[in-house]
Amino acid sequence: MNDFTSTRAAPGLGATLASLWSSTRFSAPELADYATGHIERDTRQGLALLALAALLFLLQGAGFASWFALGWAYTYTFCLLAALALHIFLSARQVREVQALNLLAMVLLIVSASALALVARALRVRKHDLAARFRLERSRAGMATLAERDHLTGARNRRFLEREFEYQAKRAGGAGIRCGALVAEVAP
Repeated sequence: MNDFTSTRAAPGLGATLASLWSSTRFSAPELADYATGHIERDTRQGLALLALAALLFLLQGAGFASWFALGWAYTYTFCLLAALALHIFLSARQVREVQALNLLAMVLLIVSASALALVARALRVRKHDLAARFRLERSRAGMATLAERDHLTGARNRRFLEREFEYQAKRAGGAGIRCGALVAEVAP
């Protein structure tokens, strides 16, 4: 047999996942004793830093949701997720098992991903809302123009003249000037 082939069967998926999952299993007991403390400390510090970063991100998300009036549901959800991140931050100091710390880290990553999904949804909803408002305002402006102009000739109509006369009469009255208007309709 050469170096690239083996007569042993490949390990099962369960055994592979178990060996990947356990970061404290070593072949030599002395090495395991030495490494366990270091791995536990480094995992705890990493999880605490990740939880603190997630906590700040989620509190900022709650502030933005409140500031931009996205709705109470977004603010409440961000605050709830921030409370969970704070709980994980505090729990990282108490938990001694590396696997439990890894589970907490996974929960925190899932929480952060859900917060990012909330932000993406809020941005998509806000973008859709702004596009709908723009179309509505443009339609209103178009309707106002149609209401004051003749649809065939584009000339100003009676509604425009009534509104403009009121405006000019108030303006002239404020200046102490008398005004009048003559409206004539030309029929074919």
